[in-house]
Amino acid sequence: MEMRQLYLRAASASVLAAGLAFAGAASAAPTYCSDADPHKDGLTTGDVTFETQSASDCYGLVPGNPDTSNNATLPFTKWGSFDFLVKDDDNAMDNKTVGTFEGVTFELEALGIDETSGTWNLSWSGAGLPIILDFVVNLKGADFYASYLFEGVSFLVDPDTGSGTFQMYTFLNAGNQLQTPDLSNVSIFVRSGETTIVPAPGTLGLLGLGLFGMAFVTRRRNKS
Repeated sequence: MEMRQLYLRAASASVLAAGLAFAGAASAAPTYCSDADPHKDGLTTGDVTFETQSASDCYGLVPGNPDTSNNATLPFTKWGSFDFLVKDDDNAMDNKTVGTFEGVTFELEALGIDETSGTWNLSWSGAGLPIILDFVVNLKGADFYASYLFEGVSFLVDPDTGSGTFQMYTFLNAGNQLQTPDLSNVSIFVRSGETTIVPAPGTLGLLGLGLFGMAFVTRRRNKS
């Protein structure tokens, strides 16, 4: 398995320019990226990537803070609910947060966070490995946060660590104007991922021969 990398990066200059154009029409009501093109607040699924892959959907801008208390859930009408896992809200070095889900412990360590960019190390271990998860990354800045959905991500036994970086997107402040704020926190919510196992071509061939053989034997019995 390749090392897992979590990239939280800014949108391109063109997207930022589009975001400025939408500033006057922005409101507190969040919308999904999959519902509008362009998103009214300028969000895109490419704002956050995991292993160079863009998020499958995004949601925001949401006023306030996501609930990261014990046993908190992050509800979305379209995405379903996710359980709080880890949060990083400290710019200091050597800050570590730990969360556990289905027998797997995740540790998120700040390796050096500036105001709008930085890096972390994410590690995982436990008897629940390997595990496939869906997760939501929340970026909080100014008076709003945005959520980014990733589906069907595999966490294996080896390797059991990955590094990540982020660069802050432009959010709204209390005056409903876009700004590039300091990062307040990053939080991750998680749930079990669903997978569909697709048989290999050879397996499908053997299955077809088996069904053909059963049909042939049944036909001979009926004739007898």
